[in-house]
Amino acid sequence: MVAIVLICERGGRLGARFAVEPETTLGRAPGVEVMVDPARDTLVSSRHARLFLRDGAWRLVDLGSTNGTFVHHEGAWRRLEGEVVVGPGTRFALGREGPIFAAEARTDATQVGASPLAGAPEEPPPTAPAATGTGIFRATLQAEVARSTRTVRWGLALLALLLVGGATALVLVLRDQRDAHDAEARAAEANRAAMEARTTALQQDLAATRKDLGAAQSKLAAAEEALSGAGKKLADTAGKLADVELALDSAKGESRLKLEAQAKELTGLKTRYEAELARTQHDLETLRQKEEAAAAIARRFESAVFMLIVVHPDGTLDGFCTAFAVDVSGVLATNAHCVEVCDEATRDGARVVARMNKRPDKTWRVTKWAKHTKYNGSAFSEDVGLVRLDFTGELPAVAPIAPWIDVLGLSSGQAIYTLGFPGKVMNPDAPSADLRAAVISRVTDFENSTSMPGSNRMVWHSALTTKGTSGSPIFDAQGRVVAINNGVLSARKIVVRGDDGRLQEDIGYDANGLNFGVRADALTELIEQGL
Repeated sequence: MVAIVLICERGGRLGARFAVEPETTLGRAPGVEVMVDPARDTLVSSRHARLFLRDGAWRLVDLGSTNGTFVHHEGAWRRLEGEVVVGPGTRFALGREGPIFAAEARTDATQVGASPLAGAPEEPPPTAPAATGTGIFRATLQAEVARSTRTVRWGLALLALLLVGGATALVLVLRDQRDAHDAEARAAEANRAAMEARTTALQQDLAATRKDLGAAQSKLAAAEEALSGAGKKLADTAGKLADVELALDSAKGESRLKLEAQAKELTGLKTRYEAELARTQHDLETLRQKEEAAAAIARRFESAVFMLIVVHPDGTLDGFCTAFAVDVSGVLATNAHCVEVCDEATRDGARVVARMNKRPDKTWRVTKWAKHTKYNGSAFSEDVGLVRLDFTGELPAVAPIAPWIDVLGLSSGQAIYTLGFPGKVMNPDAPSADLRAAVISRVTDFENSTSMPGSNRMVWHSALTTKGTSGSPIFDAQGRVVAINNGVLSARKIVVRGDDGRLQEDIGYDANGLNFGVRADALTELIEQGL
């Protein structure tokens, strides 16, 4: 076990050094072992965090503080979940913008021995003078001079010690201030780099959203323009037909025959334009309904979607899948292959938590999970799972599952919406779900062929999805879950050996390219099985 001290690198106690005892509490409250400046470090809770010794290692844990504890790891600040081992070189902050402390190895101060004059030769005792008045005076004078000399020597030695000690203390203070300044500069640079990375990710997300919005607005504008054009053509044709019919009343002979032919042609055009107008109106209404449905789904289920995150023993966070609430008691649905990550994380000594969309303060540990009994480890099976949170109370929102009779009727061209966390912008510290509008392209069984409605459980769709959106809910226009997004596949040619022993080409699939999900009735079966 290495004894450590804490050095304040940022905050009201900048440069201060604190000894760490086997139980050391940090905060603003009087009496804690490491007390920050209560007037300047206002983001720190009264009893914010604790350092303690266990199994020969120092460990840090947050005490339920308001603004959290953050640990610096691999160039980034990560919010502390659970506990983390602390040693020389570890840096942590009480609150994202609060004071920063660095741990250093502690060495015992060198013990100062006796006075430097302790080894100096003593003055030889004066020779006894003759017992005369002059002799007595001279002896007394010599004794006083000897005593004064020793006093002066002691005074000079003490002054030298004070000067050396003062200079040493000044050097140490200047060194500590320099180190603290360098540490604060490094922390500021790390914060700046992290902020730039986050800003870049947000800008990419915003650009994608604006692109989708622009495409939707372009489609809507084109539909409105088409509707206006169809209306004008119909009005123009109807006006011409009225003129011809009016002229027919007084026309005779060949003129009447020509007008009747024109009337017939205009009547046909009028019928065609009426059909075109009705179709355009329907397309425009469909686009408006899709736009309204997307906005309603985003608002209604914003708090029903969670990011699944692995919390490693060193405190680092890795988001890996999406999950969504299906029961207010704290039950979430996701993919079976996401549940398998929970198994792997537990074996590696890590934990899994679920963090609510746009609410990083709403984070709960995943304590239990289950997979569909028909899941065989392949994407072409019932790849659905459930997880339970360490949660009491009621979740603010759940996603309703569409009835069995409705999911049986899923078909090509039907509008759908996905809500999840794309891997490229998956930020465990600030989760923000991405909404995508799409259509169903086809519905097949797990053999990739059209079968009986009850067996067609693979829902192929056009939504742009990536790693991290596995487990996302797929909604219909009514806001009901009709499928659970599984991932993406891309086809490639592979060479396999056939039953006859000959090599032949076949099609293999990789997890990117073709988007698909598992129909929601498989999830209903798992919910009925229970956790």
